[in-house]
Amino acid sequence: MALLSKCRDFLSASGQLLLFSEFILDDSLIEYSTLPNFSSFRQLCDRLGFEQKQDFDLSNSAAETLALVNPMVAKHERRLIERGELDAELVEELYTELAKMQQEFASGRRGFRLLVLTRDVRSNKEWTTAEFGDINSF
Repeated sequence: MALLSKCRDFLSASGQLLLFSEFILDDSLIEYSTLPNFSSFRQLCDRLGFEQKQDFDLSNSAAETLALVNPMVAKHERRLIERGELDAELVEELYTELAKMQQEFASGRRGFRLLVLTRDVRSNKEWTTAEFGDINSF
């Protein structure tokens, strides 16, 4: 929310905001995630006076890239531990998180999107001029 509020302040009437991020696409599991819910994010964009011009779904590409990470971690795991850059517990957490990400991409729960947004300067919606910071600003 803070990001969109600041972008709205700095974006000229003809400017574009390119936003590249991971989202929860399917929240039917009702499971906590630090990722934003995509439909809620789109609604927030609309309320804050942004218009979505383009939406590129890059989920398949992200999933393919993610599949390349596990072998790289396995290849360099020992060296990273020896250098003290990671410990064995952190490596296990990394494998667990990578597996969760792969499963979420495969199931369609997680997605990667590139959004092109513009300011809707004609919008007179109630929230388009509201100032938001973070959850503590309410």
